[in-house]
Amino acid sequence: MVAQDKVIESLTKTIEILTNELTLLREQVNYLRQKLYGKSSDKVVYQPGG
Repeated sequence: MVAQDKVIESLTKTIEILTNELTLLREQVNYLRQKLYGKSSDKVVYQPGG
């Protein structure tokens, strides 16, 4: 059971690390999406024929 406990502990740490990384990446996506599509990017683009 000791080996199994070590595997469980290792996998738990991996899950925690990946969860933290996912949270940071989601924050980055939200920030960049806001920067790209936010209020400051509300510009009228003239498209001929459109």
